Amino acid sequence: MILQNAKIFNGTSLDDGIILIDSGKIKQVILKEFDLEKIRSQNFDKIEINCEGRTILPGIIDIHAHLRDMDQSEKETFCTGTKAAAYSGITTVFNMPNTKPPAITANQVEKWMKTAENKLFVDVAFISGVPNDINEEEIKKIINLGVIGFKIYPLKPINNNNWYDENHIQKLLLISSKYRIPIFIHPDCLQHETERIIDDELHKAKSLLQIYDQVHPCNNETKYIKFILKHYFRVIDKFNLPRDKIPIVHFCHISCKSSIQEIQNAFDYNFRMVVYLYEFEPDISFEVTPHHLFLNNNIELKNP
Repeated sequence: MILQNAKIFNGTSLDDGIILIDSGKIKQVILKEFDLEKIRSQNFDKIEINCEGRTILPGIIDIHAHLRDMDQSEKETFCTGTKAAAYSGITTVFNMPNTKPPAITANQVEKWMKTAENKLFVDVAFISGVPNDINEEEIKKIINLGVIGFKIYPLKPINNNNWYDENHIQKLLLISSKYRIPIFIHPDCLQHETERIIDDELHKAKSLLQIYDQVHPCNNETKYIKFILKHYFRVIDKFNLPRDKIPIVHFCHISCKSSIQEIQNAFDYNFRMVVYLYEFEPDISFEVTPHHLFLNNNIELKNP
């Protein structure tokens, strides 16, 4: 198959180009100047599609999705979620573990994966929850099932682990170091006056988004990121971890400028040497979600 007369993304911009596909796999991507007749001689199925100037992008990877299913199929299923992804040009989805029941044991993760069999329209990568008591034997079984990481929810844990306890965090970071497995973190701190704030603000007839800001202020997110970074570098120093064994951490759905600044500081050599006394760059990444970028307190949320 040939896709011709297309605008093809080259990594930084769009170029005129042509794509040759053989047996379902991309064989050649040719940009700007090309000999169409020569390419046609390699097109064995003789199928040719004129893209009429449309844009062709690489498959998008959605690194944060909740496909739910199981006891939450009224919200989403593997079928509906991956169909929607495929329709949107997303070819890989990272699936989160706060399912019902939660994916925190090898047995449950295996059931979760089997539920997905023959229901997927795109590739799905599974991220597990952390077993109770950060049980290393159970963690090894889960890793052997093929998960790509472990996710923690400090504010509402899906296990019995306390993610505000520095010993629990350090133990998990050592697991990441030992097994070279990423830890996905939902950064948030406990707001002790949550119920009082919600009650007070509802009486003031504030919008749901304004109340959410009160309950989940930016400094809660930033504070937890600082907590993780502190113990990240402490673990490296305490256990004298070599550069190829440092923990792998990914911060999910960052929504505050101050949080991004804290992460950027960890990559600044001078800041890192002064604050964390560590020479090399950390193995840390983060994501920003579009709906966080565009939310503001002037939007009114109403149930249909």
